[in-house]
Amino acid sequence: MVLVVFSDNRRARSCFAALERSRKYSVQHFPMNSLSHWLKNGHGEAVVYLDVDGLNPAVRTRTLRRLARREGITCCVLDPKNSVEDPAGLFHGGATDYVNRSVFNGGISPRRVDEIVGFATRLDQRVAGPSDEPAEAREKLLIDGRPAIVSGNDWSGIQPAREYTFGMLLAEIDNLAEYASQTSERFTLSVAEAFRRFIEQTFAPYRGRPWIWHESGGLLLFPFNGRTCPAIMPCVRLVLGRTLDMVERFKLSGGLSFRLALHIGNTVYRDKGDTGHIVSDSVNFVHHLGQKYTLPGHFSVSKYAYELIPEELRPLFRPAGEYEDRVIYRMRLPIRPR
Repeated sequence: MVLVVFSDNRRARSCFAALERSRKYSVQHFPMNSLSHWLKNGHGEAVVYLDVDGLNPAVRTRTLRRLARREGITCCVLDPKNSVEDPAGLFHGGATDYVNRSVFNGGISPRRVDEIVGFATRLDQRVAGPSDEPAEAREKLLIDGRPAIVSGNDWSGIQPAREYTFGMLLAEIDNLAEYASQTSERFTLSVAEAFRRFIEQTFAPYRGRPWIWHESGGLLLFPFNGRTCPAIMPCVRLVLGRTLDMVERFKLSGGLSFRLALHIGNTVYRDKGDTGHIVSDSVNFVHHLGQKYTLPGHFSVSKYAYELIPEELRPLFRPAGEYEDRVIYRMRLPIRPR
């Protein structure tokens, strides 16, 4: 695999030194002004790291989208001076990795790039846009008895006031009331805000966006291409790594319990903040599934989401009955050491 770095920073080579030593990747360095020439002259599959230092937000967004649209390119961002105010927004524009100042100074490891390439490969194998599937096949895909309206692989084609099929993830804190009764209101609000940021940052690389949010959690939407649900893998990672996250992200020794509920459903899309009059059976259901049926600390999925889980991960889930006429599956929790 070729790894291409576009940067005028003289320290960029040291950032990728471990990759060059590993000989697993062919690392090529180019100045920033050669990007257009490189794109015009053709290229094979490549992981591209773009240094965004000095680029104004409009140029940065336009360049990222230009790279993300190119077949075979996995687009990543270098931010050696932490100049990007909203790193999560980069993922909405098509980025797959974000390297801040500390990572840049410490150097990028081969393992990190392995994970990026692995994720991109899984998308290439399992993700196809709606145009890749015959129309008659798409018409047969029913969600809650209604035809699926695929929204694509990203947010670029999604327009307000139109109905689409989305991946719908409800993420909520279970025990926020306990913190409210045992600590100050200020501390409780800080925990809730930290949880919101944590969820947003976790799912941004998978095109997930918070849509309806309240104090203890909320609903995220993911574009749906009719074949895959990118929210599944990070949800599994959250369940498996919850204990470490509580210590590293929240600085909580007592633990913060939260539940996850995932469904594939239809709704009319409206911009965040303009969701007060949404009427959607699917949106209602995923709220009910998460708030009324999912046990504290657990991850539940509807049948529609379960059918999109990769085969190798399905043993992690077991049937959990029916709820509101839909078959539900629940992820097995890791065994806690005694």
